Amino acid sequence: MLVGVTAVANAFVGWMLIRSGRQTDSAALTADGQHLLTDTFSSIVVMIGVALVAFTGQHWIDSALSVLLAFVIIYNGFQITRQSVARLMDETDIPTLHRVVQLLTVHKDRNWIDVHNLRVQKYGADLHIDCHLTLPYYWELNKVHDEVHHFEDTLKEGFQGEVEIFVHTDPCEKECCHYCRVADCPVRAFAFVDDIDWTAENLP
Repeated sequence: MLVGVTAVANAFVGWMLIRSGRQTDSAALTADGQHLLTDTFSSIVVMIGVALVAFTGQHWIDSALSVLLAFVIIYNGFQITRQSVARLMDETDIPTLHRVVQLLTVHKDRNWIDVHNLRVQKYGADLHIDCHLTLPYYWELNKVHDEVHHFEDTLKEGFQGEVEIFVHTDPCEKECCHYCRVADCPVRAFAFVDDIDWTAENLP
């Protein structure tokens, strides 16, 4: 009975920690939550093992469940270690990359002709975004500055933690006209053909 109550408590606290960790992009909270969920799974396996051995008298069941539990613990530990090392090695955070791409797609401004060389990395709860943004080449510096701020604010509003953004602006070229959506462009060389879908594959 006590083991069951402990399992339920661990499951609830673990779920809350993982939820908070995802909301704040905290790997530490997420890891603590996964640890408690592993404890919950361990308690459930122990109760099942005791019950099966008591009803069947087959003691090998206890050993088999212990091996299963060991594999689960090793796998969970490997996943946590893998994610931590990836952040230390500045590896691109794929789920966050997809989230950034989704934000840019949903809030896509017609003046953002193209985004490329997109890199997304996480350092603890902090997020670093580096990219190139193509804007009309004939814009004045003040207008480019304001548009970059608009671009940065769009990304920052999509995350709760600290977001550091470096945007390198590129001037548009004639080849961009085919997918450029800038209204009333005074220097358009070619007619608009089709918009380019921004994905996690073509933005980096």
